[in-house]
Amino acid sequence: METGRFDPFSAKMPDTSVNFKEIQGKLDDNEVIYRFFPYKYFEQLLDEKKIAFISPLVYDDDEKEAECFDEYKNEIYKKLVQMYDNNQINFDEAGIKKTGDKNIDIMNVSARWQKIYEYCRRNVFVSCWTFNDYSNAYMWEQYTKNAPDAVAIKTTIGHLKKSIEKTGHGRHAIGKVKYIDWQNEKISFLSPNNVSTLNSLVYSLMHKQKRFENDNEFRLIIDNLTCNTTSWVQRSVNTIIGDKDFDYDQYFSEDNKPTIFLKETIIPDLLIDEIYLSPFADEKSIQKIRSKLSIQIFGPKNIKKANLLNAGEING
Repeated sequence: METGRFDPFSAKMPDTSVNFKEIQGKLDDNEVIYRFFPYKYFEQLLDEKKIAFISPLVYDDDEKEAECFDEYKNEIYKKLVQMYDNNQINFDEAGIKKTGDKNIDIMNVSARWQKIYEYCRRNVFVSCWTFNDYSNAYMWEQYTKNAPDAVAIKTTIGHLKKSIEKTGHGRHAIGKVKYIDWQNEKISFLSPNNVSTLNSLVYSLMHKQKRFENDNEFRLIIDNLTCNTTSWVQRSVNTIIGDKDFDYDQYFSEDNKPTIFLKETIIPDLLIDEIYLSPFADEKSIQKIRSKLSIQIFGPKNIKKANLLNAGEING
């Protein structure tokens, strides 16, 4: 018997081929992107051959990160009222007591949807890249604190996609982040018949406030839900009223901490085109990077192309 105590994070899902859903329009696979790393995270990428995807719950720079758009909340409310008036809400299947008082019942199903949204938010993870290149001083300062052993890697959207061949996680969404006036943004993809909670969350994650425009971000987002074939998980992700077999409250107790990140296996040789050290790199840092690269099973093209920046380019 299926119960709400099933934990998606402990599920052993089989690896499958990766399909990338493009958000915000068509992307060019040849477009160059970068990622800036403190050294320890670069080292982890090479040693583990994995990219870390971070939960938006731990982002502390943008309070709107993964927040639901007001317009979407309004669409949800209107949809719930419409469903209620047409007697289309199955309270028994949702496990919600129907009182017969429309205001109370709508309030209860709205509260359930909010829990579904928060549950989905605990199960999506983001890998952030940028279209800013290695010469961008803001990126070194913001993301590496100008550490002398910091590293930036250069790749393309196409190479990033090819480097992830198999996955045990769910859908992969990719797109350029759009920087907006959060309160006044119009959401063109929504309609009264299109209220998928997970889709709305991914769409929201492809937007940030205008004050972050300098980041010039490209994002790859994965979820840990669509890979899970347990029926109550699927019903809870794809409806706005949920399922009686799902114990929503367990995920919001103090002793049930959200997962901070997931890791996706990659092929470094397919991912990395060029490597750059911080402009503030000292000789010790240069030698550390050279030594690290020399002991990795790393394609000749990557080692040959690696550039070390230290008051100018130093060929590796």
